[in-house]
Amino acid sequence: MSQSDRTNDILIGGANPVVMKLAETLQKFAHEEKFGTDVMSRNDPSLVGRYCSLEVARNIQFFSADLQMSDVFSTKGLLQPGIWVGSIFSGQWRTRFEGCEINFPANGLPQMISVGQPTVYFDEPGSTKRLRMSSFLISDRFFEHTVGDDPHGQLSRLRAYMQPGVHVRPLSESETLTQNFLKLLNHPYDGPTARLYVESLVMASVFELAAFVCQDNPTPASSPKGQTELGLMARSLIDEAPEKFDSVSALARRLGTNQTTLRKEFKAAVGVTIFDYVLTRRMQAAQLLVRDGTLQISEISTQVGYGNAASFSTAYKRFFGHSPGNDRNT
Repeated sequence: MSQSDRTNDILIGGANPVVMKLAETLQKFAHEEKFGTDVMSRNDPSLVGRYCSLEVARNIQFFSADLQMSDVFSTKGLLQPGIWVGSIFSGQWRTRFEGCEINFPANGLPQMISVGQPTVYFDEPGSTKRLRMSSFLISDRFFEHTVGDDPHGQLSRLRAYMQPGVHVRPLSESETLTQNFLKLLNHPYDGPTARLYVESLVMASVFELAAFVCQDNPTPASSPKGQTELGLMARSLIDEAPEKFDSVSALARRLGTNQTTLRKEFKAAVGVTIFDYVLTRRMQAAQLLVRDGTLQISEISTQVGYGNAASFSTAYKRFFGHSPGNDRNT
């Protein structure tokens, strides 16, 4: 069964946004008897804006959304073995799997979720705020057609992430993937040109993702060994939500170590101090959100972990050498 057997192409809104009932929307892009999608809400929420689901290649599906929701709702479905990669630029979203809950930070930084077996999921927005996101889903069946055509084994290494369970891997270190998701959400094209643009950029992102994961251990469920990996674990925890970083002491407690050891091993593994790393990730997210142009500067400052817009703007100018307003117009 290909991705298109479970999901049809749909665009809500087009050039002029329209209002559609959530139940009607899901019925259009998912065959319920195959995909198993159900809507659970006291009311029938309306979606205002745009939603796109497009099969860009055999067993690779692209999704993007720019929607305002009238009510908080949840959807239930069955996710087949595969890899989801995406970024959320605005809004709050969480997904619950069997024994696992993932809260997606709306900072524009990409994350990867790999699932090794058919898994029931529950999707739910955290609020009715505007949701802006772009993502793609790679089915396990995609890799079946690449055997023998991947002499360096990059796609095989990517497939290795699909182990039993649900695994989350932040991808904020990949500047290429980070920028690609912003481009996919904000591209200016329509019609066949839009399809060609999305198809080419998603496929480029798939191979970029494969090359990126080849740089590290493709076994996300393995236990760390040695002190150097303590620093890598700390980096991974920061990458999950850099805006929520509180203190070195809190991070050390979470990892079962002390501040002195953590600072030393983080610097040895990553090459910079913990605070410098957190600042870089926050500013990377901030610049994405500024260039996206949807949120006000005050909203962005809160979203990336600053108490007020003034301190955020000062930090932004110190880091980039110019104010947020300069990037707003790029």
